[in-house]
Amino acid sequence: GGKLDEGIAAYEEALLTSPDSDLVLTRLGIAYYLHGDYSPEMTEQQLTLATQKNPTNAEAWAFLSLARLSGAYSLKTGDYAAAEEAARRAVDLDPEGALGHAFLGRVLAASARGEEAFAEMQTALDLDPQDPWVLESAGWVNAVQGDWEAAVPHYDLAATHRPNWASFLSLLGEALRETGQYDL
Repeated sequence: GGKLDEGIAAYEEALLTSPDSDLVLTRLGIAYYLHGDYSPEMTEQQLTLATQKNPTNAEAWAFLSLARLSGAYSLKTGDYAAAEEAARRAVDLDPEGALGHAFLGRVLAASARGEEAFAEMQTALDLDPQDPWVLESAGWVNAVQGDWEAAVPHYDLAATHRPNWASFLSLLGEALRETGQYDL
């Protein structure tokens, strides 16, 4: 149950009447990503279809990069080229869009390119310092680089903006534990 399950059902139903809607495919892919019970491949499939339906959909490209990063990161392949390509496409399509820069920062951090990652994150934060995805990504980039202290305020603010998103709360809890600030 829950609102996320209801949203997924609604998007899946909407695809029956609008199978060519890149917007519905994008939202379904994002919902799959957030849910956690859906594989990165399912998320990537919906977002790939969205980019095929509308190659100029920067949001779909941005979240496709996140799905590809998630898949490569969880499999520990170290191959982030496809994720970086999608993130760069998002940035090219919408240079003023914070998500593309934030997710490119994540890919670069995973690729051990910290300086570039921090530059992209700063651009994302300059463009939209209150976006929960940008804040969560800033925390993630800092955490991946080993700076858990710097990750905490970003995760905290992301969770403040989206207190019902379990993934944000989980990341905040991990950062608090890593810094010795976790209260039982």
